[in-house]
Amino acid sequence: MDDDERPKPRSPMAGLRGCYDGIVGQIEKYMDIDPKYLPLLGCWTLATWMHPLFNSFPYLYINATRGGGKTRLLKLLSSMAKDSDVSVNVSEAVVFRLAHEHRGLFLDEMEDLGAREKGALRLLLNAAYKRGMGVPRARKVTTDAGEHYEVERFDVFTPIAMANIWGMDDVLQDRSVTVILEKSDNPFKTKLLEIWDQSRDMVQLKRKLPEITASYVPSDIEKDAVTDVTLFYPEIMISVFPKFWAQIINPAVLSCDISVISVTPTTFDDLIRSTDWLDMETNPAELTQELCDIGRAIWDSGIYGRQLELFMPLLLVAWECGRDVFDALLAFAISETAEHASDDSDANRDTLLIAFLVGSTFAAKPDEYVKTSELAAQFLMAEDRAFITPDWIGRCLKRLALVRTKRRSSSARSVLLDWTKIERKARMLGVMPDDGVQKSLVPAVPEAKA
Repeated sequence: MDDDERPKPRSPMAGLRGCYDGIVGQIEKYMDIDPKYLPLLGCWTLATWMHPLFNSFPYLYINATRGGGKTRLLKLLSSMAKDSDVSVNVSEAVVFRLAHEHRGLFLDEMEDLGAREKGALRLLLNAAYKRGMGVPRARKVTTDAGEHYEVERFDVFTPIAMANIWGMDDVLQDRSVTVILEKSDNPFKTKLLEIWDQSRDMVQLKRKLPEITASYVPSDIEKDAVTDVTLFYPEIMISVFPKFWAQIINPAVLSCDISVISVTPTTFDDLIRSTDWLDMETNPAELTQELCDIGRAIWDSGIYGRQLELFMPLLLVAWECGRDVFDALLAFAISETAEHASDDSDANRDTLLIAFLVGSTFAAKPDEYVKTSELAAQFLMAEDRAFITPDWIGRCLKRLALVRTKRRSSSARSVLLDWTKIERKARMLGVMPDDGVQKSLVPAVPEAKA
């Protein structure tokens, strides 16, 4: 393709940043909110307009006390999001239909999701954050031959925001990014009427949002016409970067022992060097500086697992809005990931046991048998939890495959622990620093003499 024939670089970048600033400006105007949430709310709302580009999309969960402003924030965000409206006590049938039409769901007063009659709604909410997780529903059909049921599959992947007072269960919390509101005493915010649709700034913003974001979601015909992915298109970072990320991760995983990657720090440059960039048949894009900049920032952040899956689409939208927006959202994501890991560690009994083992006196004697009763006694002293018993210790060690051998005497059971696995799990769970400061639990093997 000649240079003259190449599509001229479209530049809605400034326009997209203008949309982001407009969204954040409206939130700042009407809400008394911690500024740390502004990059999250701005990028999440903006990303609803580009939702078809993503394979996963986090739920937005707003938690507040009574009168804390959760309903106001839901209504404000829904007025700026794509195809959205706030619903209270909406029927499950309506929710399924709206989700199937990929309309944004802004659900208020979600207090009783654990109720038996909300089972179908819970099923939808457990699936709607990821593309391809359809939900089957039985539909009664009446014909001349009588009544029968037909199974209808709902594609429920759609943006969802929820708000309540008492919190979410662990499953939904694990699919959400959370905003916590405190009751405001700022009269300049609380006395503002919710008539933002009559605001000139809001009218201009709502006119601008579909115009600007449309260029990020090209038609299927336009996508098929693009054969050179190195050409600049506004959606390139959003659509190409996930493929680039998979390209640099897969060689490391496929060619190395996963335990080595877990224990030995791997840098972003290590991943780049291990990737065959000459294999253009599978390579999604040329190795550009921009791809490396985003990749290095995300890799070095330490975000992983579900948190990375949730924040990835928002981070890519943030990048398109500007490096300052990206850095601010990435800092928020790092903080949230650390807090999430801390919460999981407190709640996860296996993690508590691993943390206890790496800091215990038993770690200094890796080649000696340990009585499970002694493990339980010392663990109980460190963590006064009712579940800690010798039987639970034995079952947990077996389930985690941390026992090399075991023996039983007339008085007690003893185990020889696999400290290599304990160390590996401790580093993976973050309860043992992976920075080379802490000495390995496993004694070095003496080098053979010549």
